[in-house]
Amino acid sequence: MAMQILIVDDEQFFASNLCALLEQHAGVECHAVCDARSALDAMRNNYFDLVICDIRLGEERGEELIPELNSIQPGIPFIIVSAYEYPESLKTVNKLNILKFYEKPFDARKFCEDIIKQFSIHNDGGT
Repeated sequence: MAMQILIVDDEQFFASNLCALLEQHAGVECHAVCDARSALDAMRNNYFDLVICDIRLGEERGEELIPELNSIQPGIPFIIVSAYEYPESLKTVNKLNILKFYEKPFDARKFCEDIIKQFSIHNDGGT
């Protein structure tokens, strides 16, 4: 079964494109949502291997959402993506499995390569 990734970003174009790129190049299955409520619903109704989450979700804040997602599926790894600096509030929460922070904009192909390496995904498909 393919790795399951939840992408949470209020920029729908970014989330959809990142999802498509990861599915094509890393051979994973992605579910992209644009707000905290949808992310919480998705997490309650599905199992994910990784969450990629923006810090700013319109009026909502990712650093408040991440502990909530973790409470639904404890120990799930997170990758943070943001045009803003890494929030101090997340540095103090030691029970979160935050693997990496990527500042937007970033090289999407390099991002995919990092995901493949981080999770030892063996992909025979397109590059």
